[in-house]
Amino acid sequence: MKAESAAPESIVREMGAGVVSQRTAAGFTHSSVDKIGLKKETVLTIENGIIATTLYRLV
Repeated sequence: MKAESAAPESIVREMGAGVVSQRTAAGFTHSSVDKIGLKKETVLTIENGIIATTLYRLV
């Protein structure tokens, strides 16, 4: 059975909403995510459901 190469859009959007929730709960702003090794632009694209991310990156 061949694995899907892209996540369905609804899952990517839900993942983005979860990232927003966890980021704000942790007290991070978009401007402060560089302190944890992420670029603001990357976080924004994940949160807006434009790109999917890996479980590794989320952890």
